[in-house]
Amino acid sequence: MEESPVILPTLKFHDLVFGQELGTGAFSTVKYARQILKDKTRSHWPEFAVKIVSTQKIEALGYEQSINREIAILRTISHPGISRLISSFRFREGAYLVLEFASGGDLHTLLRKNGSLDHESTKFVIGSVAAALWSIHERGFVFVDIKPENILITESGHIKLTDFGGCRPVTQEAKLSVKGSSENLLKELRDGDWKQAAPKKTEQKTEGTTAYLPPEVVIGGLPTYAADIWALGCVLFQCLSGRPPILEDTDHLTAQRIVSFHLSDGSSDVFVGCDETAFNDCAKTLVQQMLHREAPARPDIFEISQSAFFDGVDIFNLHKKPAHPLDVGSIAPVSDAKWARRQFSSIWAPQPHVYDIGGTSNVTTKARNSWDSAILEGGERDETFATTQKAILTKISE
Repeated sequence: MEESPVILPTLKFHDLVFGQELGTGAFSTVKYARQILKDKTRSHWPEFAVKIVSTQKIEALGYEQSINREIAILRTISHPGISRLISSFRFREGAYLVLEFASGGDLHTLLRKNGSLDHESTKFVIGSVAAALWSIHERGFVFVDIKPENILITESGHIKLTDFGGCRPVTQEAKLSVKGSSENLLKELRDGDWKQAAPKKTEQKTEGTTAYLPPEVVIGGLPTYAADIWALGCVLFQCLSGRPPILEDTDHLTAQRIVSFHLSDGSSDVFVGCDETAFNDCAKTLVQQMLHREAPARPDIFEISQSAFFDGVDIFNLHKKPAHPLDVGSIAPVSDAKWARRQFSSIWAPQPHVYDIGGTSNVTTKARNSWDSAILEGGERDETFATTQKAILTKISE
């Protein structure tokens, strides 16, 4: 694995030269950048992915607390499987988060191109993400937004988890650590003036991606460790089958299917229609355990690491070994557009919405109205963090 990135606390806007836009969304834009080193040629300048959140959008959406929290969490958590925050600062149009650049792109792009991964490659990807997730959970945080778009592949072929915009503290210790370190972070960042936005409470807002949310979150609960396990189970399924386990034409329909989802119900069996070679027995069993409807019944990270699927694999030390080649699986690239499209994050607050639970008469449950009114973040992964062509570097004028 590559050496740990050097943290650059004094890095400023004028130390960077920016290239193409990697993606844009309702909350932020991600740009490719290099750090200017006058004693080296341009090809040796360090590469970064810079997430830029505009002042105007922060104020309009009341997103200040979320940015404060994201920076604080990134400063708190350190693991080889996590895309590190190299620096953060502010400049005229907003807050800048300088992150590690992963030249191998993201998992979604790889699956869209190749269709699926074989079992050994899937073990490497899911095991690497699980190890990173273990460190996040150990610190008292829930990641919330696990999906292929947030799983990056480095130049060495190792795996990193990125985009902590949805990450939340769940233990009292974690909440206190974030509260103590996140207050006024935006105001304290270097380079320019910051207009304080009107305070808006966002503690009860959740950011996530519909296709990877568990039933308990869809119907109004806040994410827990078990919610991350569900999402990771969805990614495990997608690595082997080439498609998410639950995905309809709209977020609303996807949410309704999640709410009524029971693996024990033959009509909801996600394995129906899959190539028999896509899942061996161990993989199928682990998917069933991770997608259990009842959150307490899902395995934790350690139990996953001890499952038959990972027999002979030490997931907690994968980052210390040469990366496993990501070989193509038995499933060809899908032609269904809804499976191939990127799944974007949303941020919403709990609001009542009634869903009919399929298979039960006269039973309804209230869920968030996110599928009608959520603000789509979407965009950070419109293109990968990889540059398939040589980046065109242009200095942004002051």
